[in-house]
Amino acid sequence: MDSNFVVWGEDVSSGYCVLGYIEEFEDDWKLTNGTSLAAEWPDDVTLQMDPDFKKQIKLSDHLCNPCRVIIASPALRQFLEEQAVPNLEFLPVRILNHKGKVASDDYVIVNLHAVQDCLDLDASGVTWNEINPDYIIGFEQLVLDESRIDEEATLFRAKHYADQMFVRRDFAEAVSESGLTGIEFYELSDLG
Repeated sequence: MDSNFVVWGEDVSSGYCVLGYIEEFEDDWKLTNGTSLAAEWPDDVTLQMDPDFKKQIKLSDHLCNPCRVIIASPALRQFLEEQAVPNLEFLPVRILNHKGKVASDDYVIVNLHAVQDCLDLDASGVTWNEINPDYIIGFEQLVLDESRIDEEATLFRAKHYADQMFVRRDFAEAVSESGLTGIEFYELSDLG
């Protein structure tokens, strides 16, 4: 049986721009642990297009990035707001092109406050991080215990495994039908 949840991912095959790491915010790890950052978010956070992808300059609605966060266009932000997705905050960022010039200052990082303690650790066959024993670094097959997921959860990260964002399947279908670009969804079985 398919899960009621899929993984939020990036469309890496359509030739949209690829970004580098976040600049002007050193605590980027907080973007994956459910922490509210609105009070401490600087107003000069930038992401520059990755020099390894010089020919890819077109902006999509969700920009590919190595930080594993949603970097949303005004259209994607509006869609998320109209759908009343709970537990989100929008943190402004500036996108720089390959020459360091502003490509857009209308994008936001969608910071998820929702962390669900929903992994079936035994069924997943997890490998724990030796340095941080509260964090999973690998698994045989990721399995969610859906009975432990809040009924209101639309978009969230999993406790112990913040590398991915999970989304309710019906919401993923609505995103796909909306025409928003740069987003691709993956089955849980695709991870590993």
